[in-house]
Amino acid sequence: MPGCSGIKFADDTTVTGLILHNDESNFRKQIDLIVNWCSKNNLHLNVDKTKEIIVDFRRGETPPPPLLINGATVERVPSFKFLGTHVSDKLTWDINLGNIVKKARQRLYFLRKLKSFDVGSDISFNFYRATIESVLTLSITVWFGRTSKASLARPQQSDLRLSGPPSSQGAGGGARTRDRSVPADLRADSLATMPPTPPLNRTDAEIQKLLLKTQKRWISRVI
Repeated sequence: MPGCSGIKFADDTTVTGLILHNDESNFRKQIDLIVNWCSKNNLHLNVDKTKEIIVDFRRGETPPPPLLINGATVERVPSFKFLGTHVSDKLTWDINLGNIVKKARQRLYFLRKLKSFDVGSDISFNFYRATIESVLTLSITVWFGRTSKASLARPQQSDLRLSGPPSSQGAGGGARTRDRSVPADLRADSLATMPPTPPLNRTDAEIQKLLLKTQKRWISRVI
C-alpha cells in the first residue's frame, strides 16, 4: 500500500507506515493484507508477540485507535527491539545504550578473571574483541553520535587495566601515534576538553574506556 513498507528477517516481519493528515487507512489495509496472507498460507500470526510503536512529535494529539488483529488488540509500546537494537518512540538511544552497557558489564567479570590468571595479552585482547567489542559496536552507525559521545567518550580515571594490545605491538602497548583517520572531534586530545560527566563507579568507568577505544578503532577502520 502507498506509504507503507515491510522488512522481513527470518520469521520476523516489520511493517512501517507514514500517516498523513491522520489518515491511517493505508496502514491498516496493509496489516489486513498480511493477516489474510498468513491465514491463506496456514501461518499463525502471534498477536501476543506483535507490538505497535508510534513515533509522533506533535503535541496534544489524541492517540490513534488501537490496532486489531483477528479481534485481538496489539500492545502499544514505547520501545521495541529490532534486530538487536532498541528503538524508542522518541528516537533516542538511552534504552539501547543502557542495554549495551549492561551486557558489557556482565562480560567484564570474565575479562578480569583472565587477567588474574596471567593470560597473555593476545588471548585477553581476542577475548575482548569477541565478547565485548562485538556488543559495543552492534549497530554503532545508527546510535552513536554527538549526543552519545558526550556521555560515553570522555575517559574516566581507573587503575584497573583490563586488556592490553596484542603482543605484536610490543610490551607496554608500543608507541602511541595520533591516527589522522579519526575525526578531530573523536580524538583523545579533543575529548579531554569536553565538559565533565557525572562521577561513575569503577565498572562504568571501565566500560566508557572500552567504548572510547572501540569507537576510535572502528571509525579509523571504515574511513
